[in-house]
Amino acid sequence: MKYFLGAYLLWVGHVCFAQHPCQDYFTAQVKHYFYEETIPLSANPQEYRIVMVGERHFVPINTDIHFALIRSYHEMAELDLVLIEYPPSVSFFIQQYLESGEENLLVKAFQGAPYASYNQALFKRIRLLNQKTQSPIQVIGLDLEVGGLARPKEIISQLAKHFTAAKAQNDFEAFLNTFEEDRATASTQESFLKVYDHFRKKRKKLKKSLGTRFIHLDILMQNLKNYIPVNPDEMFDMAFQIKRDSFMYHNLLLIEQEQPFKQAYLAMGATHVEKLTDNNHRRLSHYLAYAPDSPFADRLLTARINYKGFKRDAAGYELRFQEFLDNTGLSLASTKQLFGSKQAPIGVVKINNPSYACEEKKAFDTLIYLRAKE
Repeated sequence: MKYFLGAYLLWVGHVCFAQHPCQDYFTAQVKHYFYEETIPLSANPQEYRIVMVGERHFVPINTDIHFALIRSYHEMAELDLVLIEYPPSVSFFIQQYLESGEENLLVKAFQGAPYASYNQALFKRIRLLNQKTQSPIQVIGLDLEVGGLARPKEIISQLAKHFTAAKAQNDFEAFLNTFEEDRATASTQESFLKVYDHFRKKRKKLKKSLGTRFIHLDILMQNLKNYIPVNPDEMFDMAFQIKRDSFMYHNLLLIEQEQPFKQAYLAMGATHVEKLTDNNHRRLSHYLAYAPDSPFADRLLTARINYKGFKRDAAGYELRFQEFLDNTGLSLASTKQLFGSKQAPIGVVKINNPSYACEEKKAFDTLIYLRAKE
């Protein structure tokens, strides 16, 4: 589906054009971990309500680092929610899989997406973790519905059984009939608003009857109320990308209001974690850090994964950044020095030094360095 490929194609590495050689600072600050160890990004893991980690999509090792961090914050703090850069129609089925173990639900969640095993791997590990704890982790998708509308259609068609009045049934049927091969048409939006009105009136009853499935449905309906993609190519436009970060922020506020959580882990593309004060394109982490209505401004920790020695992603595409993504000016020899230990595949650096060149932009709080196993 174009959504999943688009997340990969639209990823753009942030470059800070640093002049200061940061070798001494990194050498002194870097901490090394095995993949199976806990990886705290803060001396006090409970200090932050949101831990937001940005990745270059579809690098297979991401699953290891995300799970290591999720497990760590679940064990050491109060992590009870994982938020993902997928639509709620995807997490609707992921959450059901986490509770039932029926793998066909996980297959349905990523049907049509590339790299199915890559996409499913993290949630299989989370399910195993949930089975060992009395405080299970929930997974919710924050993104707009841009991965095709087959899943939203199926979910809304299931919803129709809760509406027995003739007018409501007719409105649901009319909405579902506006699609052409699971693609929205010019009449889809107007038709959906009638369905949304029925949903709004029965919202409290649906919340009670649907349980953990409701929050995914609630975000889905809010998304479609505001935006139904008619042209799939819209997602490649910058105007859409700007809208997308804003919607993910408001979706997170909705979750905080309707289903309060103790601590959340956000697995996002690298650019979404940048707190750059760019008024033309505010990223999700910028809203979380600086928006006047953000309840997370002082309790947000952002981290970006950087890669060293990884040749290709899950699709076989060459990774063209063998040096640090942030272009600190480190030489190849200096880079190798930081990753000289074969027993140290993960390095974590806290950005707390004013001499670090990216500090003035406040791009992110922490760097996570991954080195390929030799």
